[in-house]
Amino acid sequence: MNRLSFVVTLALLLVPLAGLAAPLDPASCTPTALATKDNDIRLEGDWRGPGNPVDMPAAVIEQVRSAATRLLARVGAEVTEGLVCDDMLPPVYRVTGFGRAQLFVAEIRVGTGGRFFYLVLYDPATNTVTQDPPWLGAKFLTSSATDDPLIKTPIVSSADLFRNQHRQVVFEERVHNGTVYNGVVYHYFDIGPNLELVRVLARETRVPDATRKDRLYQRELAVLKKMRVRLDLYAASADGKVRRESLGYTVLQSAGPGHPFRVVERHSRDKAGAGTLVTFTEGVDHDDAFLREGYRMYY
Repeated sequence: MNRLSFVVTLALLLVPLAGLAAPLDPASCTPTALATKDNDIRLEGDWRGPGNPVDMPAAVIEQVRSAATRLLARVGAEVTEGLVCDDMLPPVYRVTGFGRAQLFVAEIRVGTGGRFFYLVLYDPATNTVTQDPPWLGAKFLTSSATDDPLIKTPIVSSADLFRNQHRQVVFEERVHNGTVYNGVVYHYFDIGPNLELVRVLARETRVPDATRKDRLYQRELAVLKKMRVRLDLYAASADGKVRRESLGYTVLQSAGPGHPFRVVERHSRDKAGAGTLVTFTEGVDHDDAFLREGYRMYY
């Protein structure tokens, strides 16, 4: 290499490459908020139509930005190259029905790094906001959701598991493990005094039989008394034309608001089926963990 070529090469190495885009800073993004007439969120291609614009408090925007920042750091820059604000933060949906608090559901998309829903409560009277928003997988719930027979609306609802007039946030999640397991899990989040959202129950609600396309398993929840619920398991035909069969039930107990439910009784119609009363994913030894955390094998 002659001296001139060396100087040119060195200069190219020292000059920043203008074509390389700087990583996206979520602090530069300002998401918009919508509210729907049926008080629910909307998914891609949702037949129910969009919502109307509403104001999003600055405290909520800050939590959404912080969640996006943490998610970007977790997945790494190599899978988010070229990401822009509109791609990362589609409209946030506001849902009411939780006392004075408003629920904001933000979907955050990070390219091949995944897509997740974050749940943020806000109290307009005190300007209090959820400080550590829980998240749930969005990949399968937002993919062809309108023609997925497992998904039922509303996606967001409420319950009173403790019979104390203090409602939980209930969020429907679509799960899938890439091979044989498909299902819908309902997550119940209790609301703490500072608007923290604590998952107290995950109910595996609808699961197709992996070996029989005409069979669907359903789990229904009944509140027996304060801090005690019953989970009934049924086998039904996928088209609903054949009368469903009861496969047994479990009784779940909680220590009180803010504490997850756990199994205290098992009543299976078939002793060999006791391991599927709560979930088909792990078995009896993992039932309480599933009730506490839900399904976490995202791929």
